Amino acid sequence: MNEMAALIASSDLIKSYEQQLSEYQHRLERKEHENERKNNEIKELQDQNNELVSKLETKLLEQQRLQTTKNIFAHDLHSTGESEKYVQLLQKNHDVVVEKYESYKVEYERVRREHEESLKLYTEMKIENDKLADQNYQCQRQKEDAVNAKRILESKLRTAEETLQVVQDERRQFKAKAEQAEAQ
Repeated sequence: MNEMAALIASSDLIKSYEQQLSEYQHRLERKEHENERKNNEIKELQDQNNELVSKLETKLLEQQRLQTTKNIFAHDLHSTGESEKYVQLLQKNHDVVVEKYESYKVEYERVRREHEESLKLYTEMKIENDKLADQNYQCQRQKEDAVNAKRILESKLRTAEETLQVVQDERRQFKAKAEQAEAQ
């Protein structure tokens, strides 16, 4: 009876562990979705960076063409000013992308560690669950063996009682015949 109570308590503990594991997995999935969204944002910023680089290159090529075809210093200064604006904008975007990348990297590592911990916990719970299931099976087998042994003993007891009853009946009949034989 105590073993069954212990098994039930252990089963409740395992269910609690499984629920915690399910919660960890759910949080991990949410974090993965969030990381995917953040990675998409980073990709968008990188695309913007690439577009700005392309514009800058185009602008620089245009500037070089203007310098070779025209020798106007005023125009060169104006184009250089625009190029510097693009360079500054690219630097800002690059800084933002690097900053977001670092924060996502830290978040990813944290989520990865939580996932590893939850897998470890799940493995431990699975091992304990298997042990408890084995113990439960052994208890059930012992119970079945005890029930079968009880049935066999009850059957032998009934047979012995029936044999005893027959012997006692024969003894009474024999005694009655012996008394009749003496009386005659």
